[in-house]
Amino acid sequence: LFSLVEPLSCAIHAVNSANLRSEEEVLILGAGSIGTVLTLALFNKFRGAIFLLDRIQPKCEKIAACFGSRVGIEKNYGTQREVVFDSTGTPAGLALACEAVRKGGKLITMSHLDGEWGTDILHRKLARKDVSVYLPYLNGDAQTMHEAIMILGTHLPSGFSDLLQIEDSSKIQTVFMQKETTTTNKLVLSIVNE
Repeated sequence: LFSLVEPLSCAIHAVNSANLRSEEEVLILGAGSIGTVLTLALFNKFRGAIFLLDRIQPKCEKIAACFGSRVGIEKNYGTQREVVFDSTGTPAGLALACEAVRKGGKLITMSHLDGEWGTDILHRKLARKDVSVYLPYLNGDAQTMHEAIMILGTHLPSGFSDLLQIEDSSKIQTVFMQKETTTTNKLVLSIVNE
């Protein structure tokens, strides 16, 4: 679980930047690595409803089963929520996030696309919605690392380890070839010096 400290601290920083209120409903787009740790961060720091949406449905189902009734699966691509976290890592996912956030809502994107999309996408999709946009990067400060360690050490839901798949580093090529179709939420490569 130590490999999750840094990504979880980034998720905590993103959650902190959103200044969430308990009555808000949160949608997480993407149930892969970042979506999984975002769910864990939200589960520990936020008391409102959390919904997941991913094109690979079994990823959402695994997370929802792990976290229980506080985490639901969004099946309608047209549903809008007050707060949307984009963890898809794709231009199409970011465009969907822009459509999924309600007027006056908050969009937090953890997808760092670095030139993969036109710079006008946020303006084009959000100009008349009066949305607050947050682009958290990295993990904020040392406090988020401490929080991540605490959550991983004492606040994991039962079954969380079922969301992880640990593979030997010798399988790295196969792992990356199957990245787009895997139902694994978080893949960890084990590097052992012999």
